[in-house]
Amino acid sequence: MGRKGNLRRWKAKRIGAKRLRKSLKRLRVSRRTPETLGRVFVSTDGVSGIYMPELISLSDQALHETLAWAMASLRSAFTSGAREVRVDFGYTTGLHAEGMLLVYAELTRLIDAFPEIQVSCVPSRVAKVDQALQHLGVYGMLGHKSPVAPELPDAVNWRVAQGANVDGPKMGELIEEIGRLSSETASRLFRSVTEAVTNVTHHSDLAKRLDGLELEPTKEWWMFCRPEKHSLYVAVCDLGIGIPRSLPRTHPEIWADVLYRMFGDRRMTDGRMIKAALRMRRTRTEEEHRGMGFSDITRVLEEVDGSRLRVYSNRGSLQYSNPSLMPAIHIHNFKYSILGTILVWSFPFRDDQHVR
Repeated sequence: MGRKGNLRRWKAKRIGAKRLRKSLKRLRVSRRTPETLGRVFVSTDGVSGIYMPELISLSDQALHETLAWAMASLRSAFTSGAREVRVDFGYTTGLHAEGMLLVYAELTRLIDAFPEIQVSCVPSRVAKVDQALQHLGVYGMLGHKSPVAPELPDAVNWRVAQGANVDGPKMGELIEEIGRLSSETASRLFRSVTEAVTNVTHHSDLAKRLDGLELEPTKEWWMFCRPEKHSLYVAVCDLGIGIPRSLPRTHPEIWADVLYRMFGDRRMTDGRMIKAALRMRRTRTEEEHRGMGFSDITRVLEEVDGSRLRVYSNRGSLQYSNPSLMPAIHIHNFKYSILGTILVWSFPFRDDQHVR
């Protein structure tokens, strides 16, 4: 009996250890899912909190869905009835320009819309993220007094601007301040960014944003510039109805025909709608020189080999690269919507160029 008892105990320990390993594995996997990383927690003392993703980015399917879910949860946190909203960056180890711009825009909009709600945050444990959040003013926006003095290039190279109308000097200064491109490229980039912002001001009032907040449509735009060692990134964001929803409203007679000519059918996906907008010329105001803005927005890429444009709008994205050498357009569709539009231009620096 003693020998059989020892055998049973040994088997029980072995089974228990196996179950423990499986449960830990499930926990590690669950931490990477949108539902967990973006979940809202409400404490007994009236604090509604949101965990931010490990990598704040829209660059692939999983990251896009995680961040879109997190932004939906952030909006839920502000409408949960709690007296305080706490944004937790404790798990965040990396930031990409387009993802961080979306977070920055959502935070400023929500804080302005709910001034009665107290905000706070948990800082990141990673130095470059911690310093970037301090440098961009995110900590200050959330009432966190950080002793960190940003000094890492990954942090201090970020620049940010925002406005509610087309402010040419502000955008031009931001671009000129951080990167050196040829005068023609800089001029075209300025026109591209201006056109993107102009589209925001013309289309933002077409309908309400379907975010459940019942706020009035905003003409607000946000802009990031960030130079890296070998490239320059410029990103513009709006929190409007997005290209897929605005296209049928701005071009009600012809948008379906454009889809048919391009794809052979009229099936609507957000990625297809973005690509259709890229090709359309007519505007809501019938001003032929403006187009949909995409003629100017993409023309700047012809100046610099290896440059790229990425457009994210609602549930779709489009990547447009090297149009002067070998045109390449790729579209994608995602599970969750970012409820807005982000355009990101990237330009590689030549050997004789440098970042100031």
